[in-house]
Amino acid sequence: MLRGDLKEFPLLNLLQTLQGSKRDGSLYLEHPQAPACLSLRQGRLVGAEAGGLAGEHALELIAGMRAVPFRFEERPAPVAHNLAGDLAVQQRLAQQVEDWQALELLPREWDEVLRLKPRSGEVELSLDMAKLVTLSDGQPVAAVLLGAGIPPLQAARKLDRLLGLGVLEARPQVPLVRHKLMILPLYGTPPGVAYVDEGLYQEWGPRVRTGVRLSLQVRQGPVLHFQVRPRPSLAGRVGLSDADLRRHRLGRGLEAEAWFEPV
Repeated sequence: MLRGDLKEFPLLNLLQTLQGSKRDGSLYLEHPQAPACLSLRQGRLVGAEAGGLAGEHALELIAGMRAVPFRFEERPAPVAHNLAGDLAVQQRLAQQVEDWQALELLPREWDEVLRLKPRSGEVELSLDMAKLVTLSDGQPVAAVLLGAGIPPLQAARKLDRLLGLGVLEARPQVPLVRHKLMILPLYGTPPGVAYVDEGLYQEWGPRVRTGVRLSLQVRQGPVLHFQVRPRPSLAGRVGLSDADLRRHRLGRGLEAEAWFEPV
């Protein structure tokens, strides 16, 4: 069995290797939102399935996958046989890979959630684009690519356009993990900023490309939001300015629940 990741072994290179060895078998792409399989006969693509799609639409979706674990299982008779064109199939795939790479704004990680972006002005949209906006709001990118009712690459181009117009924005899904932190006054620090230990910040900050803020709640009180910055030697504590402590009627030693959210 051959195993690896498309991050180190891009799909087209991998298929070229399998074609050269003239293998029969199934190439499984372990995408978390759209598990996929490519069937090969004598090293040539004969079938594609991905996230409930089959044939050409599945091939289009697979062309956009990046950094996905894969495994190749050799077997004498591949099950799926829904692609026609022999060598032309791989040529179509190569073009589709290039088309996906040309999309500038669509997140490559399809688990990011699409949201309507607040705007001061109006944007005129065609009926099909307006329908796609309605479908997309609150949904992960992968769900829209799979459920838009149009070919995945066509849906991807439209989403890229809507992101460019500022109608939609993509926000990463961040697990809501609550931390118990003790409030510590930090005199001389700016208001509106919370300081947490460097280790805790590194656990969350770098994984969200849009940046994070810290949400803080004491007992059943209101949820407070702060910019967040790292600081050494604050394990188990959150540092707030004297002005914020007075404004929100917080005191040294109070225990707060804290969690990180995308900005």
